[in-house]
Formats: sequence, structure tokens, C-alpha cells
Amino acid sequence: MRSSFHPPSRSHVLVAKGLGATMWCWIFWRFKHDWGDVFGHHDSIEPPPLDK
Repeated sequence: MRSSFHPPSRSHVLVAKGLGATMWCWIFWRFKHDWGDVFGHHDSIEPPPLDK
């Protein structure tokens, strides 16, 4: 017999949200750095030179 479904405990929800946030931050960080290397956009205070 199948047991009735019960929602996950609050601790499991918090862990899942924490892992999800960590994953998205990692993806965004990797994406930003990888595409920054490809296109030459680096975080700097000075604006990039106009003559390329």
C-alpha cells in the first residue's frame, strides 16, 4: 500500500533552497567569468579604451 504523501520537513526545504541558491550563484559566477574572458570584459574601475 502506498503511504499518503506528506510535505517535506522545514529543514529539508531550507537545505534544498540553500543548495539551489548556491548552484545558481556558482552558475552565474562561472558564466560571468567565462564570458568575461571570451569578450574581454573584466571588472575594473577604469572604462575600456575606445580605440580597439
